[in-house]
Amino acid sequence: MRSDLIFFVLVAIVIGVGLGVSKRPRQFLLAFALISIPWQGGVWISVLMVDLRLVYILLIVIIIHIQVVGPKLKKSERFYGPIGYPAIAIIVWALLSTFIQAYNINYGLKGVFFFTMNLAIFYCVINTVKTPEDVEYILKWYLVGLLFQSTVAALQFTDIIFKVPVLGEERAGEMYWRKGGTFIHPNQCGMYHMIMMPIALRMAMGAVMQKNWKKTGFYGFIFAMGMLGIFSTFNRGSWLGLSFGIIVMFGYNLFKIKSRKLKRVLFGMAVAGAVVMAVFFAKYGDTLTERLFKSDVEGIKEGRYELQDASYEIIKANLIFGVAPWNYQFHMTTVIFVHNLYLLITAENGIIGLAFFLWFLIMYLRETLRGMKSKFLFISNISSGLFASLVGLMLASYPGPDYFTEHAVGINVWALAGIAVVLTRLDRQLKFMMKKKKMEALKVQSQPDKEIIVLKNNNMNIQNL
Repeated sequence: MRSDLIFFVLVAIVIGVGLGVSKRPRQFLLAFALISIPWQGGVWISVLMVDLRLVYILLIVIIIHIQVVGPKLKKSERFYGPIGYPAIAIIVWALLSTFIQAYNINYGLKGVFFFTMNLAIFYCVINTVKTPEDVEYILKWYLVGLLFQSTVAALQFTDIIFKVPVLGEERAGEMYWRKGGTFIHPNQCGMYHMIMMPIALRMAMGAVMQKNWKKTGFYGFIFAMGMLGIFSTFNRGSWLGLSFGIIVMFGYNLFKIKSRKLKRVLFGMAVAGAVVMAVFFAKYGDTLTERLFKSDVEGIKEGRYELQDASYEIIKANLIFGVAPWNYQFHMTTVIFVHNLYLLITAENGIIGLAFFLWFLIMYLRETLRGMKSKFLFISNISSGLFASLVGLMLASYPGPDYFTEHAVGINVWALAGIAVVLTRLDRQLKFMMKKKKMEALKVQSQPDKEIIVLKNNNMNIQNL
């Protein structure tokens, strides 16, 4: 009871500061919620079989703030259907699966709760982040959270004890040499890094193009620490996912983007990255190759194939509704999940549940591609990072179910999907503003040159984004 009291005092302090002191209270609370996503601990809710973590409480407070304080967005912006509808479909289907199929209803409700919080964080992001300044503010603090996780993992990797109650516990057992930050398992920490690091890279690139060397150093340092953090997890899936996502992202930029300035920055970043990787390989190359190609690879392959074969039998027997969220473990005697996200979702939520999840991924991918095509550098740059993050996730989820098994991984994906929607919304708004300015300029062509110059300056300010 004492630890619960301490937890609620911490929550009250955070909310009080956010609402009472910050000039942007909702943005402050959202930023803190994003930072606290990986933190373990909270108040145990036995009905849902989950800890009521700090991030969940902050999201509830933000939703109340949105409804009570406003300002209200247009209905089309308040609830974005292309991603909102898949989220609702996932929740409803999981609820049906729970009450129809679940061996343990409480565990099924745990999954429903997680899916509901995914929609909650998406809703909070698109109703809180409204301007380019908001985007930069949120991403800056979001990446501070990544820096925190990378620092904890690095301290663990160098055998410096770092153990803080609520945030995380020291890992023990047969994989003690793999580090996990404040996550329960190193694979989860690796997936979190894989999802977040492309954003840090693109923020650094954006700062280079703006010739803002202070920001370049800040985001570059976060990305460098992220490399150390993801390496310390020894999670092969996240290594490959991150590499694949960044390669595809750079390939798209080089062949699809016409900006010479961007291509020069890409080339410079590639050269810098090659130098850093050469230094890294000189020290850790043997460790890296050992983990990728030799460390019990055949044994793991054989074990994973056996798990996949077992999942096929469960899927065949429960094709429509699955066995219900978090109920897979009750249908296996040796493991609690299969190491393949797509098979796990199909087994627990049925083939229709998988279709709803793929619906979400397709809509999220569509938003990132739209953003990448934007003529505004700020929007296309960050959208490219989101694209790399999503592509990497889709690949890394073939051997890794961490999106589904650790909510601190999955909820991040929905938060970034919200950022993708905000960016495409800003793109439409800025295009409308430019069109409006041009129409105004046409109207005043016969008026004094001074007014025309003002309008041209306004257009230049918009294009700098």
